[in-house]
Amino acid sequence: MLIDDLRGRAINLRNFAAHKKQVLCSRIGRKSGQIFATGSEDAIVKVWHAANDEPLMSLIGHKSPITCLAFNNTEDLLIAAAESGSIRSWDLNSGQQLNHSSAIYVNGHRASVTCIDYHPFANYFATGSLDTNLKVWDVKERKAVQTYKGQVEKEAVTVVKFTPDGKWIVTGCEDGFLRVYDVIAGKLFYQTQAHRNALTCMDFHPSDFLVATGSLDRTVSVFNIDGGVDMVSRSDIFPSAIKSVQFSPNEGSVILSICNEGLKVHSWKSENMRCIDNVDARWSDVGDVYLHQGLNQVFTVANNPNINGYVGVWVIPVDSVKPWYTGSGDDNKKVILSPQITQESFNENLNSSTEDVLNEIRNRKPVSISTTTTNNGEVFTVTKVSGEGRRTPQLGGQTPEVAIVSAKRKEPANLDIDNFLPKGEVITEISDEDIINGIMKSHQKMAVAMTNRLNNLKIVRRTWIDQGDPKEAIKAMAKMKDLPLASDMLNELLRPEAKKNISLDMCVYLLPIIIELVQENYEEHISTALKITHLLHNCFAQLIEDNLQLANSNAQIDINLEARISKCQSCKKYFGEVKRIIIGRSADFSQLTDLALLSRRVVKSIK
Repeated sequence: MLIDDLRGRAINLRNFAAHKKQVLCSRIGRKSGQIFATGSEDAIVKVWHAANDEPLMSLIGHKSPITCLAFNNTEDLLIAAAESGSIRSWDLNSGQQLNHSSAIYVNGHRASVTCIDYHPFANYFATGSLDTNLKVWDVKERKAVQTYKGQVEKEAVTVVKFTPDGKWIVTGCEDGFLRVYDVIAGKLFYQTQAHRNALTCMDFHPSDFLVATGSLDRTVSVFNIDGGVDMVSRSDIFPSAIKSVQFSPNEGSVILSICNEGLKVHSWKSENMRCIDNVDARWSDVGDVYLHQGLNQVFTVANNPNINGYVGVWVIPVDSVKPWYTGSGDDNKKVILSPQITQESFNENLNSSTEDVLNEIRNRKPVSISTTTTNNGEVFTVTKVSGEGRRTPQLGGQTPEVAIVSAKRKEPANLDIDNFLPKGEVITEISDEDIINGIMKSHQKMAVAMTNRLNNLKIVRRTWIDQGDPKEAIKAMAKMKDLPLASDMLNELLRPEAKKNISLDMCVYLLPIIIELVQENYEEHISTALKITHLLHNCFAQLIEDNLQLANSNAQIDINLEARISKCQSCKKYFGEVKRIIIGRSADFSQLTDLALLSRRVVKSIK
């Protein structure tokens, strides 16, 4: 199918009567990209499939108009909030409210709920309201576990979103402010005036600490929230308020922004965004938008404000939009659309049988939740979907360190006595004498270890302080393979008065030690290694690059060049290895906010 110009790429698949009264909100399920829900002034929530005009489910329970909706990540739970401030949830496997006798979430908002976002992997969701409050809710307990009071009186929370690691919540408010909250600590981190008017939408970069925001002021902005809130880029003025923003999946190199008049694609790498493409679409009042990678299309649900209860379903094929459209020369005037964008082929491409869709929802493996309390009072919830498990923090308790032991912890974490017992052997009753002998053996081992540590410290001190040779002290420390000692020594090098002793030669010996430390499971060791890596890279990165470039020229004769080049090559290789390890352990580091921020900063600095 050929189109002679770049208009007409937004395909209106259908318009249909969804409710008897005005549709106020809609939400597309992110798992399938084919199921969506609508909420109306009639206080009814309906669930739809994109290829059908008949609802899959009609969900009742609210007494006032529905203002916002959210699916959980597996699309078997739907949250709906109302103008009255009440919140209800439905199990889509059965079509029933959770816990029939008390489905409503207690201690709701005092005014209309304006926004909902579900946690990326745990059974929590966040809501914002006209009452200016932000609340975090426990799905199982059906109650708020955290409440953040409004920063400014009479300024509503208009958009809320969890960061991809689930550790922070970012909100946009009616006053144009962007605020970042630490979920575990339960406090406000940063805030800034992001727009001149209320924020309407936001999205996170797939691999970096960047957030894109849209506003009633008709602009889109990108902010860096790594260590603060700094604006990176801003768009030109749109024809109307921004309804949706989304970074392109995977690389996040462009932003798709939608207003009531159509879609714009921007490159955001410069201070002023550059518009790459503009797709005209008169889809009225946009409710929700989702770029579905599998179906290769932008799927949009729009409410028709002119006809009560009507909803429009639209798609834009991704391969008709720049930068994904790769036409050249005269072909730029013609766009080859995917065959799936016609209504007939769209129905074929999707699962068009309502009964099949219902069966698919009902046959999904339900989410099973178990809660475990450790001896030190720490609470874990283990959520399993389709046989896969993930440990997530219970809000209001301490943060679980599954892989990284926090430096702030007063006792060891996640130690199981079974891990220290011989496998396959039966524990028999032992006498007091055997117990004492066992304790003495452990004591002797500890005494030997501490004696060795003391001897190592004496060697390093004698070389560094008495002989005044830091380089030889570092070489000696590297041979000892004593990582706790190494961590302590690196901490000393971070002191301002010690930095003057660091040289390129020392860098060559320090980096292999750092590589071992960043693979440890102790936050203090990892944090020290990341800090010294950042310091070394700032000190020597330019020197390394200059020398490596000099090696390729014959501008001058330098008898020491060969040795220096060898050191620079080693350092560059070691820096690359540190970066590779950090990226590989990003999921572990994300458990602790400080470690996550520090690791991202180091990865950014190493080119």
